[in-house]
Amino acid sequence: MDIWSAYRNAVRGVLPKAGIVHEKVHLSTYLNKAVNIVRKAEHRELASSGRQTLESTKYLWLRNFPDPC
Repeated sequence: MDIWSAYRNAVRGVLPKAGIVHEKVHLSTYLNKAVNIVRKAEHRELASSGRQTLESTKYLWLRNFPDPC
């Protein structure tokens, strides 16, 4: 299920002994969002000092890697 606390609370209220499993898609969505926020901040900081190290690297940071399992 989604990571959102409302879903988790609803499941715990109805099925208190049930194990909760989060889908890989939802986890990767949140992780990609966090990586992109950090990437943008780092790029702004580097660009302000004249370095374009992270220019045009968004795809490299956010692409889908093969599942290692």
